[in-house]
Amino acid sequence: MLAARELTRRFGGLVAVDRVSLELKRGEIHALIGTNGAGKSTLINLLAGQLRPSAGTVSFRGEPLRAARPERMARLGGVFDVRSAKKGGTRILIEAPRKPSS
Repeated sequence: MLAARELTRRFGGLVAVDRVSLELKRGEIHALIGTNGAGKSTLINLLAGQLRPSAGTVSFRGEPLRAARPERMARLGGVFDVRSAKKGGTRILIEAPRKPSS
């Protein structure tokens, strides 16, 4: 559903995300952990299409995301939602609603 290949993001000389590859499928639960400044928020923003990668690709349902606006993600059938929880930190929801049966 959501895939990243060799995803990299640089800010000047700083490499915030370095060649990350992953695949997230419907129904799976993942955790992203790391110290402050490790690039967690940058990776989430890259996956959501809110930041352009310096290198690599992000795709949703096989469609490339290049700094996609939320409206584009919705047209592709996905919803990206970041919720801050009182306990347990931040929760990220990437959902692809089922297509109606014909």
